[in-house]
Amino acid sequence: DLSRAEALVMEARALSEPGVAAYHGLPLAEGMLRFIENDMTGAENLLREARMLCKSAGDHISEFQANEYLALAELECGRYEAARERAEVLAELGSKIREGSEGPFGQALVGLCALALDGDRQQLDTAVTALREADAKYRLAYVQNRAATLDLESGRLDSASARAEEALHCATLMERTSEMLIARGTLSAAADALGRSGEALAHQKEVAPLLAAAPAAWAVRRVQDQLPGLGEPLEES
Repeated sequence: DLSRAEALVMEARALSEPGVAAYHGLPLAEGMLRFIENDMTGAENLLREARMLCKSAGDHISEFQANEYLALAELECGRYEAARERAEVLAELGSKIREGSEGPFGQALVGLCALALDGDRQQLDTAVTALREADAKYRLAYVQNRAATLDLESGRLDSASARAEEALHCATLMERTSEMLIARGTLSAAADALGRSGEALAHQKEVAPLLAAAPAAWAVRRVQDQLPGLGEPLEES
């Protein structure tokens, strides 16, 4: 409920007292909202502020989250070298958080960057296994969706389909519209490239209701890139 989230942030801003040390949750929440809106510059400025404040407050979970979204912003912009540097920081922070999926997620993002830059799949696959064991469905959906996109771009169509299927399953369980949309786009594009037009059409038909559910702007952009004929349905052969 993004409109509700925006209203709560505005109310919190109005309640904050002038001259009192800033609460680190405010720039963190605002940065996350700007990220969802695909305003990466605005998001990065707010998240850097949040990271500094979280570190000063000793809030390691929120510090991880600020760094997490900074890494995701680099990934969404295709800046994999910068994303790898941020992911390595995440992996180090995650190792200090004993429970949860933070450590495996940081490692998975490092592996994702290795796949993009070097074609190396081993580190990513190891981290994905750890994410499954941690039952981190949303983070698993995110990683597998981005890896599926990279596989699709490199012509690894079967791998792209398998990763996107897992991402779709996890995202559906978590009701994460943006990740469901990206998975459907990848599955449709991969099926079309494999000559399975009926399967491609079936996935493309699921795209319209997901778009109507107001997913993140970057998710819409990704699917539009994958399916340039969006709005002009594939003909089933």
